[in-house]
Amino acid sequence: MKQRDRWIVAAILAVALVIGLALVSHFLSRAQAQRQSLLTALWAKEEGSAALSSIGSEESDAPEASDTPAPDGTPVPAEGAEASAQPEPSGTSESGSGGSGGTSGGGSSADLGDPPVLAADEVTLESLTEWMQTESSGALEAQTTLAAENAIAAGVGSADDAQRRAFAQTQAPANYEARMNALAEQAASLALDYLRCRDQLALEEENLVFYQGLNAMLQAEQSGESEDEARAQLLAEDAAAVAERLSQAELAVETARVDLQAASQALCEATGNGADAGLVVTGELSPWSLPDVTEEAAVSAALEERNEVKAALRAIEVAEAKLLQLRYQYPTTAPEYLEQQAALETAQADYPKAQTAVTSDVKERLARLQVSRTAIETAQAALDESGTAAPKPLYTLEQGTEGGAWTSNLSTLTTQWSRIYNNRSTLIQETAQFNLAVLEFQHAMGVGCTTAEI
Repeated sequence: MKQRDRWIVAAILAVALVIGLALVSHFLSRAQAQRQSLLTALWAKEEGSAALSSIGSEESDAPEASDTPAPDGTPVPAEGAEASAQPEPSGTSESGSGGSGGTSGGGSSADLGDPPVLAADEVTLESLTEWMQTESSGALEAQTTLAAENAIAAGVGSADDAQRRAFAQTQAPANYEARMNALAEQAASLALDYLRCRDQLALEEENLVFYQGLNAMLQAEQSGESEDEARAQLLAEDAAAVAERLSQAELAVETARVDLQAASQALCEATGNGADAGLVVTGELSPWSLPDVTEEAAVSAALEERNEVKAALRAIEVAEAKLLQLRYQYPTTAPEYLEQQAALETAQADYPKAQTAVTSDVKERLARLQVSRTAIETAQAALDESGTAAPKPLYTLEQGTEGGAWTSNLSTLTTQWSRIYNNRSTLIQETAQFNLAVLEFQHAMGVGCTTAEI
């Protein structure tokens, strides 16, 4: 073999040796990374189990749900590391209408393997919200997730980097607050729907009593003897009209009962009780105060706080970091580099889209609140003028002078009651929707209910 051939063979063997060593190093690094990831996952799981068994001991890591009302009495979303506020006691008037609904520690199951149960016969909106944010399965899951995100903030795990760690330190509390906001909205939705169905059933029962009274009077009038055919015909027509209204009222009562039963079942299931546990919500359904904030101020606060905006900004930072890393590994014309450059451009385009979406969301929520408040004020003003009680079902018949036509007051009675009934029904429906929308709007001005990936 010539000297030149020997050098070629030696070079080939050297290259093969270098490649082999590189592959061995690569697989060893991957194995080490997998080991570190497994240790991190086990650590986070252990932290989560600790959080489940002793939530109270996690106060140094987990922000607590705020229950401080705003000056106007409406619930206020917490700032910084605090979770969302509880709905206003004055708005629902539940603090003085049934305090036995509260839960004081004994609401959840003692066995960690069982789902949490709210052990109570009745609750208020405030006590239900508190249980949802502290003892429900959603609250326990939020605590576990917070522990995992705090681990990232502390720099634990093989995937640690300074940028991600810094983001986790500020975003973990914001994510926890968003989860608390979602739980508060769930509690408010359940409680307000129950109160709405309860009050609507009471109104339908009052409507039924009114038409039962009218029907009884007409039956009594028809049982009397009368030789006037015109009078008898008017009585028959009025009796048929009232009988139809009575049938409709009976159906409305049954429908309202079914709705209330469904609301009760949803409440029981959400609190870990059986569907037939009979858990009830106490308190009045009255409108809360609309937050005293301008559209401009609301939008500005949302753009500063919403997690959707923070997530979009974080996506740009991650894409920039990856592109910078690839710059030292590939030429700028390589497909890997160009693909990441496109990903960065997409993230940069998504950021203003997120801002626009948040701006539109806040403006639309405020506009709907103002329309709903107007409907409530209109219905309330009409009831202030007419009163809220049904007129007495005193049916009368009169004949015109000199043997004129017979007339009755049935139309006057039913029209008067229909106006009162419709205004009261509007007030019930709009108030329940308005109160929930107020809470959602306040959360929308803060971090919202969406978390940002860390």
